[in-house]
Amino acid sequence: MAPTARSARAPGGRRRPRRTLGLLACAAVAVALERSLRTFPYGPRDLELFGVVLAKAAALAAGFGGAWALGHPPRALGLAWPARRARPLVALAVVVAVVGGLALGQLDGVRAHYPMYGPARSSAGALALSTGVFAVYALTWELMFRGVLLFGARPLLGRASLVAQAAMVTLAHLDKPAVELALAFPGGLAFGLLAVRARSALAPLAAHVALALAVNVACVAPRLL
Repeated sequence: MAPTARSARAPGGRRRPRRTLGLLACAAVAVALERSLRTFPYGPRDLELFGVVLAKAAALAAGFGGAWALGHPPRALGLAWPARRARPLVALAVVVAVVGGLALGQLDGVRAHYPMYGPARSSAGALALSTGVFAVYALTWELMFRGVLLFGARPLLGRASLVAQAAMVTLAHLDKPAVELALAFPGGLAFGLLAVRARSALAPLAAHVALALAVNVACVAPRLL
């Protein structure tokens, strides 16, 4: 039976299991390489920090490219604009992310960690630069975790791909403040559900960047509580 127009457009369509296993291998190598690039050796004023972050982004982007090379087209990996029906939900996610980020920024453990780039604590320009670099990293993060590991792995794992990508997100937050680590799994599930609803790995991107910006602004602003 021929696929319907709806199923043909949905990311994560049917793929050969061997290709999906190859995709997971690409993801594993990319995430391992990204995790091996640590930011902690650099001082808070070292511009090399941005180089490391962009190198981490390049590693994740290479994993997405590897999945594409194995026969998974970008649209099947969620590289598409969010569906119109889900755009109000995307906007709501941004609002929730901003409120949550401002709240997280009141915690001592979070304030001690962010913003990672020291000058962003006293300069709006440095904060904008830091946010821009993170936005590039967040884009590749979403393409990897929500694109490759959610949509790409769905033919093999089914609905379990939602849990699998959230688990990987949690492992990638082991070096973060305790509250951020605790929120990584439910946050990964929420962002994954948003991506599925919107049929787009890009759907959580705005909320992800808004969350990071709100945390940084709250950390450098006078305490609200």
